Amino acid sequence: MNLIRLSSFVSPGSPRSGHQQPSQLAYRVPWAVLQRDPDGTVEVLNIGTERLRFVRFAVIGAGLLGMSLPGPVDVNERLSVRVRGLAAEPASLLLLRWFRPHGGEYLWPIAF
Repeated sequence: MNLIRLSSFVSPGSPRSGHQQPSQLAYRVPWAVLQRDPDGTVEVLNIGTERLRFVRFAVIGAGLLGMSLPGPVDVNERLSVRVRGLAAEPASLLLLRWFRPHGGEYLWPIAF
């Protein structure tokens, strides 16, 4: 086995340098979970300040999700989804995916 030494440095504008600029603050998740039922129903609300595009759900682990096309979600709009078959695998996650107006894609896992 050959060992490789990787050098690293902290750039002046990085969070670790202590000189963080306001424009580099973390993006606040624009969702609130309103309902999470044992039958697999999850309802979320867009509590952000912008319309989100191509919003869709996915399941990580066991569970079945009905097919739906990605779509836009306006501020204060609710989405509801039902995942079936969770009894066999309670460690599954619901993954909420969306794009912001500038084009960046974001993912947010929701535990059952």
